[in-house]
Amino acid sequence: MDASVFVGSGLAILGSKDLLIKILGPSADYLGGEIKGFVEKCNVNLERIFSNAVKKLHTRINQEGSVSPRVLKHVVDEGRFCEDNLTAEYYGGILASSKSRIGRDDRGVTLLAQIKELSVYQLRFHYMAYMLIHRLFQGASYNLGDTNDCNKMKIFVPMAVYQKAMDFQSGENEATILAHCLFGLTKHNLLSACQSGDSQFLQKQSKAITESGIIFAPTLPGAELFLWAMGLPGASGRELVKKDIDIQGEVEGFVIIDGAIKFTALNDILKTRKETKKMDNKA
Repeated sequence: MDASVFVGSGLAILGSKDLLIKILGPSADYLGGEIKGFVEKCNVNLERIFSNAVKKLHTRINQEGSVSPRVLKHVVDEGRFCEDNLTAEYYGGILASSKSRIGRDDRGVTLLAQIKELSVYQLRFHYMAYMLIHRLFQGASYNLGDTNDCNKMKIFVPMAVYQKAMDFQSGENEATILAHCLFGLTKHNLLSACQSGDSQFLQKQSKAITESGIIFAPTLPGAELFLWAMGLPGASGRELVKKDIDIQGEVEGFVIIDGAIKFTALNDILKTRKETKKMDNKA
C-alpha cells in the first residue's frame, strides 16, 4: 500500500517513497511500502515492550488481575512506534505495574502521558538520576513527599558519569542535550534544584567540587514514574529509598559508572579538608 492512501491525493511528498526516505530515513518504513511491513515493524516494537512487562511481572504474572483498557490503548498506540530500548523498558514496566485486581485502576495512563512528552534523552537522564538516588539513599529515612527532605537528597554527578550513561553518538551535542534534559525534567516536575557547569561555577554550591558536573534533587512525581517503570505496582514514589525495596530494573547496556556523591558528603569532604589544613598549620 502506497503512503499516499493515508492522506489522499495531492500530497506529493507523502506519495513519494524516495522523498519519504530522505525526510524520515528508516522511519519511512512505517508509511511507505506494503501495509504488511508496517504491521510487522510495529509488532516487533510491541513484542519488546510486552517481553519487558513479562520480565518485570516475574511471579506476579500468574496472579489474578487485569490491565485497564485505557492503559493498554496508550501502550499500543505509542509503543508500536518505540524503537529505543530504554523507552521500551518504561512502557513495559508501566504495563506490568498496571496489572491489578481493581478493574478501574488506570493510574498508569497519567504516567504513560508523561513518557509521551519526554524525549529519549530526557528519559535516559531520568533513569540515570533515579537509579543513582536509589543507590545512594536506599535505607535512608527521608520522605520524598516532603520537599525539604527531597532537597536533602541532592546529589552531584560528575560530567564523566553523565557522558557514559547517555552513551552519546557522533554528532550529538552533549551540552545542549544536557540543557534540554534539565529544562524538560524540571518543567515536568520530575527533578528539582538542577544546576550544571564547570567546577568554578558549581563551587558556589560547594567548595568541595573540583570538576564539572551536574547537581539535582529528586521529586515525588519523578520517583513515582521511575518505580512504575521498574515494575513496582501501586508505587507512590516514597518507596524509592526504602531499605527492603528490590529494583529489578537495570537495563542491559546502560552503564552508570562510579563517581556520583551525596551533596551532604561533599560538605563532609570540605570539613575534613579544613581540619587537615588546620593540623598541618599547627605542625
